[in-house]
Amino acid sequence: MFRLYGNKQTIMENKIIIAIASGILYLAIILSIPFRRKAGLKKAGELIARLPKSKAANDYLIMTVCASLIGLCAFKSFGLMMNLVVAGCALMGTFISTKELSFLGHEGLYKNCIIANSTVLPVKEIAAIPEIHASESDKEYFDKTSLIIKKLNGNIQSFLFHSHEEKLEFISKILELRSDLKKK
Repeated sequence: MFRLYGNKQTIMENKIIIAIASGILYLAIILSIPFRRKAGLKKAGELIARLPKSKAANDYLIMTVCASLIGLCAFKSFGLMMNLVVAGCALMGTFISTKELSFLGHEGLYKNCIIANSTVLPVKEIAAIPEIHASESDKEYFDKTSLIIKKLNGNIQSFLFHSHEEKLEFISKILELRSDLKKK
């Protein structure tokens, strides 16, 4: 079916097959947004506190550029391997953008998890909030509008807020859900 080298007919068939397959995958990725949102919100539970809304303009721009790259593969032959790479990059960009768009407008602290941009952090996976255990002299090193959470696997997740008060309110809501975090 695919040939690395061949006549113009074979090259034309390769790029059309790649473009059609990529186009179908592109649409499938985009159409998955409501299903991902529904599944994630079902697991999340009841909304407790909202996070600042993120902007989607960049994500829509990325999806447009990715569609253009897939279209470019149909009209311009870069060779089989390069067409596969370009189409693959376009599909990865689309996936990342739709992952962020899946929860657009639903960012916040829920009963079972924290949803922010493309991140769904289960509340059970929070190991610590370093800022609440820091001494007064160390607290000056923490940013006033970003919250750092240490996960059970050792990774760190950060969340941005519009104001320091909003951040403190969010921390108190997390501590209401997980009072064991105060003791660590």
